[in-house]
Amino acid sequence: MTKFKDYFDEALTRRTAASVREAYTGFDAEGFTTAVTAELDALEMTDRIALMAAELHARLPTDYPAALDILRAIMPPELPTDTTEGVLESPEMWVIAHFVQVYGREHYAESMAMMRPITKRFSAEFAIRPYIEQQPQRTLATLLEWTTDPNVHVRRLTSEGTRPRLPWASRLQVVIDEPGLTRPILDALRADPEQYVRRSVANHLNDLTKDHPDYVLDLLRTWNTDPSPPTGWITKHALRTMVKAGHPDALALLGFEPPRVEVVQFHAEPETIRIGESVTLSAKLTADIEQALMIDYAVHHVRANGSARPKVFKLTEKTIRPGERLHITKTHSMRRVTIRTYYPGEHRIDLQINGKVVATTVFTLEA
Repeated sequence: MTKFKDYFDEALTRRTAASVREAYTGFDAEGFTTAVTAELDALEMTDRIALMAAELHARLPTDYPAALDILRAIMPPELPTDTTEGVLESPEMWVIAHFVQVYGREHYAESMAMMRPITKRFSAEFAIRPYIEQQPQRTLATLLEWTTDPNVHVRRLTSEGTRPRLPWASRLQVVIDEPGLTRPILDALRADPEQYVRRSVANHLNDLTKDHPDYVLDLLRTWNTDPSPPTGWITKHALRTMVKAGHPDALALLGFEPPRVEVVQFHAEPETIRIGESVTLSAKLTADIEQALMIDYAVHHVRANGSARPKVFKLTEKTIRPGERLHITKTHSMRRVTIRTYYPGEHRIDLQINGKVVATTVFTLEA
């Protein structure tokens, strides 16, 4: 599998140099290529992007609008509007976006005008963030206008670029401090015809739950009093972090009340396994009344220092009827993966229903 950093390699450097040279005959293509390739191998992805943008800046005209005209001339065709694939088919767009992000802040109007063609070919979600921090009201007003743009990628940018905790990006502190700033954008997009855009709205709200859970709950309650067809999906996806944490108000908004069930059985087999093997969980439940149940389990992974940290995993959602007995099984692997290291010791597993721990079992993990 290609690593992201490998998109920004010597071949891309040479292609970019040739494209810029074609658009701007005064460009020192050889100097650019030499300067970039001399450092590439020692750098990870973000530093490679920054290096290429810096070396472009050093060799393009000092007149910023003129430099943008050259970069605009080397842009590839726009992404299709009926797909979300292919954003890394033209990795040079990330370099162009970074150029605008870093070197265009003193040229607000020209840089904002560049965001739309960038995001139609890649994404300006990183590039636009410094402009939001520096001029929040002005930038958010422009983004609100873009919520009705016919291009799906531009509409998505208005939510994705304003996410307070966008992955791979610095936090957008102005939105963390004042979450209501992005409310008009989210209101405008919540019934967008494209799931691609609505997913960004839900992710934006999920970001906000980490700093302002009550604000998000109030917003979603308002939306659910006059719901559009996608409101239920957005609500569930937006509250996923709160649901995993067992937040009662988030669960209630999704229709999951405090559970009234009897746990007939909950155990893990075998009781002892080795790293790389699996354990099978078995739960039997019954109830006297009909209830909607969100059933999860939390594995308390032993850490290197002997402490334990729980990780919640989804099991199932069921409606249990009076007198019904549910039997649920799940095989959980303790195979080594790149994102988690396992350590020997006793591991606790909680059975969690509608956010409440209703039963506990243990198994022992050996090296």
